[in-house]
Amino acid sequence: MAASLLWAGGLFAYQATTGGDPDPGPYRAVEDLCAPAAMKELTAVLGKVSSRDPEQFAHPAMDEAQCSLVLGADPAVSSGLTSVDPATGVARKLSIGVRISYTLHRRTDPGPEFDARILARAKRMHIEAEPVPGVGERAYRTAEGQDQVLHVLDGQAVLELQVYSYWTGEQDAPPPSLEGVEESRGALEADARALLEELRGGRG
Repeated sequence: MAASLLWAGGLFAYQATTGGDPDPGPYRAVEDLCAPAAMKELTAVLGKVSSRDPEQFAHPAMDEAQCSLVLGADPAVSSGLTSVDPATGVARKLSIGVRISYTLHRRTDPGPEFDARILARAKRMHIEAEPVPGVGERAYRTAEGQDQVLHVLDGQAVLELQVYSYWTGEQDAPPPSLEGVEESRGALEADARALLEELRGGRG
């Protein structure tokens, strides 16, 4: 945490004296975000990863990568959550997803707008943006229904991790309350810290 703050201060000094593009610091672009996203703590709570879907976009102004995971729910979490819709006869199963987004800004400093963007969305959605200490330079947690989203700023890097549940086979029915999703907050924070370290090339 202290290292992140010191580096951020050095970044601002560099920009002020040179007028050049900000230094991305220790962060690096990745082609496959799913590779460093082990999510060890979250999978221990919600089950092993059953599928991965990485995406990547490169531009001189920024590098962006995304990773979508589907978790094979642990029996303790998913017991009884596979059923048949009585109206349609279609089998449905509850799935748990994790969506990770990583943006490395190369031309602009994301810091000044980071808080404003999250707080504005929270106000618009009538939800709370809760500050989360100890993750990156600054972090917030928001919750929309059962969806848990962790927004993280660290220097030139912006990371978002979302955990959500949904039905497959029946789109209209809202998913039931899942204790595992609701209690995944601490695991999500731990995995975010681990992923930030991996994106820094293993440097804490």
